[in-house]
Amino acid sequence: MTRSLTRPLVLFSALILLLVGVGSAGAQDEEFRALLATLPFARTEDGAFIIGDPQAPITIIEFSDYACPHCMNYRETINQFIAEYVSTGQARFELRVFPTAGGRRTVYAARVAECAGRLHEGGFWHASEMLYDLAGSGGYNAPLGRVVADDLGIDYLAMLGCIWRARQIVTDYNFATALGIGGTPAVVVRYGDGEAAFIEYEGLTYSGGPVALDILAAVVEAANE
Repeated sequence: MTRSLTRPLVLFSALILLLVGVGSAGAQDEEFRALLATLPFARTEDGAFIIGDPQAPITIIEFSDYACPHCMNYRETINQFIAEYVSTGQARFELRVFPTAGGRRTVYAARVAECAGRLHEGGFWHASEMLYDLAGSGGYNAPLGRVVADDLGIDYLAMLGCIWRARQIVTDYNFATALGIGGTPAVVVRYGDGEAAFIEYEGLTYSGGPVALDILAAVVEAANE
């Protein structure tokens, strides 16, 4: 009798732990989105989307593809960076879309995100979180314009009209290739109003791939000294 009950109990316990984990992750996502909504947001001279205190001495720039698995994994680092350094006014964060894994679908997604930003206050950042989630859950082939418009309360016809005129993805792509970016995620830095460049720290140049949180923290803290 004891052996027959053990497996169901183990499976039930595993299910409970899974549900708790999913609920916890969902709560964390909601907390982060609420944090994003409190941050100052703007666009750079060339149209890139940026959040954080305009007086911050340093900007961390990420090139990302919503459908890139490595970018999805790197979200935790970036979100923690935003929570610890952008929300406290020590740095700004700029997100530019660079299509890699998602190909043409990411080009379209980038246009949707741009239009969300044009048509709804803070919409780019909300849409970007949605697009990462959709890509990670198998929903990236959904009608993204409709999904984002409905979630933000944007008129769908206005969204469609905007999508075909949206060109920030072209600017971001050209900006990335001029820097020598060839994959995602990739991270560069801008000090003040200077030019974007690869991060240099303790004799090393981080010229490709994601940059660890401790390195981001070190360069931000140095810029704030």
